[in-house]
Amino acid sequence: LQRSDIAEPICGYELIGLDKSVIAEGELAWEEKRIVILTEDQNVFKPHFEEQGWHVFMCSENQPITADVISEKIS
Repeated sequence: LQRSDIAEPICGYELIGLDKSVIAEGELAWEEKRIVILTEDQNVFKPHFEEQGWHVFMCSENQPITADVISEKIS
């Protein structure tokens, strides 16, 4: 990401619910674009992000996320 034109993400993003408590966590997020990258351990948070209209990417050793993939969604 450092070598691309993608805006810097928020690391360790916390999704806040209506009651102002943390309802989900993401590894990296672009809040203004509603894009989040989740690790395998954060898979349980996927429905919370999707319910609020976020585009969710899952990342693992076997399924890495590239800057090109993110760039397509941010553009």
